[in-house]
Amino acid sequence: MRAELFKLTHGTTTWSFTNASDDVVHEGLIYKAVPINGAAPGLTTIVSKSDITLTMPRDNKFAINYITNRPEGVITLVIFRSVSGTYITLWMGRVTGGRMYGHNFDLTAESLY
Repeated sequence: MRAELFKLTHGTTTWSFTNASDDVVHEGLIYKAVPINGAAPGLTTIVSKSDITLTMPRDNKFAINYITNRPEGVITLVIFRSVSGTYITLWMGRVTGGRMYGHNFDLTAESLY
């Protein structure tokens, strides 16, 4: 599995996670290793137009903040993928929703392209 980085931004607040087994530092941010699964049809090109759903644990800091204090305004999501030792931008978009179920949180986002 290729490591992916997930950067969520709302105003001056940033949450950064990776599906890698260990934390990753990229462009000065520490991406915390958390179990994140993504579902995006066609998310194989550098920039995809597909909408996506990410599933993460419900105790994730972003998930808790989203459910308890639904931020107003746009929350952006950028996904980077590890390719030959560097990270490329794979997907960019904005969060359109989120829901808790069981022990998980599903975040949905639409592409900016």
